[in-house]
Amino acid sequence: MTGSPYCRSRRAPHLAARETEVVQLVSAGLSNRNIATHLFISEKTVARHLSNIFTKLGLTSRAAVTAYAYQHGLALTSLPA
Repeated sequence: MTGSPYCRSRRAPHLAARETEVVQLVSAGLSNRNIATHLFISEKTVARHLSNIFTKLGLTSRAAVTAYAYQHGLALTSLPA
């Protein structure tokens, strides 16, 4: 999504822009419901994005996604207003 405050110039090489946004919001500790609200999508869509992220990155938990975000400079230190 162009102009999104979440997906800064950094993007994981195997992830779509929206998946990168979800990774960033997971790393900030948001629930699926909160991520859906921030991105104006359904909770079911967030769950699908997370499933795709787990598969693409070979991860199995939100904690692993958070660690990945920190290791790759994708983690958010604060949420944009």
